[in-house]
Amino acid sequence: MLPTFRSAKGQENLALFLICALILLRNFFFLIEGFGEQDAARLLNDAIVWSKAGYLDPELADYRVRISPLYIYTLKKLVDLGVDYNDIIYMMNAANAVAGSLTFFAAFAIFRHFLSFGGALLGLVVLAFAPSAFLASIYGMPHAIGYFFFLWSLAAFTTIFLSPARNSRLLWWIGVPCLCIATAIKADLLLCAGAFLGVLVYARRTALPDLAKAGLWIAAGTLTPILLHAVLVPELGSASQAITFAAEWNDKYTISPMNLVSPENLLITALFAGPVFLMLFIVTWVMAMRSPEGRHLAILALLWILPVVLFWGLRPSNSARHLLPAVVPVALVLAWAAMRVSPNVLGRVAIALVAVAGNYAGIPPMGNTVAPSTQILNSTPALQSKIDRLMTEGLEIATSGVTDIVLIGTGTLPYMVFNALRHADTVAIEADGIRIASRGAAEFTLRQRYVKDPAEANKVAQEALAQGRRIWSSQFNMDDLQRAE
Repeated sequence: MLPTFRSAKGQENLALFLICALILLRNFFFLIEGFGEQDAARLLNDAIVWSKAGYLDPELADYRVRISPLYIYTLKKLVDLGVDYNDIIYMMNAANAVAGSLTFFAAFAIFRHFLSFGGALLGLVVLAFAPSAFLASIYGMPHAIGYFFFLWSLAAFTTIFLSPARNSRLLWWIGVPCLCIATAIKADLLLCAGAFLGVLVYARRTALPDLAKAGLWIAAGTLTPILLHAVLVPELGSASQAITFAAEWNDKYTISPMNLVSPENLLITALFAGPVFLMLFIVTWVMAMRSPEGRHLAILALLWILPVVLFWGLRPSNSARHLLPAVVPVALVLAWAAMRVSPNVLGRVAIALVAVAGNYAGIPPMGNTVAPSTQILNSTPALQSKIDRLMTEGLEIATSGVTDIVLIGTGTLPYMVFNALRHADTVAIEADGIRIASRGAAEFTLRQRYVKDPAEANKVAQEALAQGRRIWSSQFNMDDLQRAE
């Protein structure tokens, strides 16, 4: 018999539905117009080139098609169908808004195995005000959609081991496909695989047969993006290319202990959830480890969080987006502690309000997605203003009449490439660029050069000019770049 809204379960479901509906309205109210960050532009650029050229080149596709094969393929099919690019961008952003809201359902399903109803709600409050979770819900990137499927997979796995009366066979058929979809959308979500082992630790089920079950889930999730990539992009699917790619990627993003404690990475780590939430998490995690009833929960959180933080924190070019998967275990531990610090509901609410207010007010508003402000709602106008400017970068390229262009810059380049591709009828992949042909405009070759500073930009510009090419940059002074040193 289905629970009515008069039953405890029915009231719980109603409250959860209202919370998720409120989060959905929030996400769409603050939804970004345009590409929320440069990697979002790169993903659609990949899809356009794939559709127009018929294949992808290793240099152009870089790591993205290996990490997000299902996401890029979906975008490619939309391009194949002739969907307007502005509509595709809106779909990307709207998909994250929906996934970001549904993530609260999945997180709640996990929280309820470890917390009371009130504690689970407190966990959702932390999730609602974590900068990385908010940003993941207002513009299109695959990590939020993939994480939603990962959480449902983990919820199914947790139910199998903590609520054994449930239909475990059905949960297998839900959980394993969800994990496969998650990793096909964003393969590095495998860094969260320690959460499955953490559930076994919490359930005191660490015998070999149970570890083997967790291993089967993780193996299925690992193989899916590899096999999907090989099927969808066979020209990039050989083992030798995969090895070369992995070696080059590791060379580009070299692991170093110094990165973990660099000011840039420390700031990003502090801001993915917010400095107050993070400091409280460290204190409450220690408290949980010292508590007989909380120790196994603390181990679960550690196994979930540590691989994510170390993998990205030990490398340069980290981002709060990379650390999104750590938000849910942070919220879980904070909610567990709040339920034990105060014996009554009003005390817990007061603790939550003070923590949220302190966390929210900590960092002034700014339109930064790498190290975001904790004032998430106040910061969206600044972010939108920046994106509005970026979305106009390179609009003149297609009609400039120049036939060989070298783009010089950093974060603006993907936006410029997108605007150059906007009206492309055909795209041909060349040695170090793409040749674009559009109706009513001259064909031109577009090459990208990523540079770190003005000195490197000047060097690249002089090399391009010496080869008879035109240079284009919105980040560096064009007159300076065209002037020989």
